[in-house]
Amino acid sequence: TGISIGIEPLNPMIRQDLTLGYIVVIRNGKASQEVNGLLNRSLPKAISTFKDHINEYEAAKSKML
Repeated sequence: TGISIGIEPLNPMIRQDLTLGYIVVIRNGKASQEVNGLLNRSLPKAISTFKDHINEYEAAKSKML
């Protein structure tokens, strides 16, 4: 599907400690969307967006059949 979700550090040079800052990134193959903020708030938003992308993919896939 090309759809993914990930937690990435704000500073790529510091990967050992995500408490120093991170972003939740949703990718759908064409574009990416970043959700910033505290993990307990940003991760549910990112998961909701991820589900929306999956639903859009499934709808497009079913139209092709």
